[in-house]
Amino acid sequence: MTGWMWAAMPLMMLLMLALLAIFVWAIVWVTMHWMNKNRTNTPTMRNVPPQDFSQRYEQGYQPAEPWSETYQEGGKPYHYPQPQQEQPQAQYPQEQEMPRQH
Repeated sequence: MTGWMWAAMPLMMLLMLALLAIFVWAIVWVTMHWMNKNRTNTPTMRNVPPQDFSQRYEQGYQPAEPWSETYQEGGKPYHYPQPQQEQPQAQYPQEQEMPRQH
């Protein structure tokens, strides 16, 4: 290879990387515009009347299904074990007086 080819190789690599970056940016740009166009054509939640959240808060949590005391495993119904009188899991230290230093 001649002297000018050694100098041209890094420049050609930079040019290829720049073209690749422009190509990736163009694909992302076209994809984002296509997605935004499709999103604006679909109906949004703006037509739904606003809910009164304070009323829902006052009603409290309403689970979708009521709590069941049984479950099924292998086609047989089982009862959940009833919790025993709960005991504290950790003993917290009592406050103690600091010893006096003379």
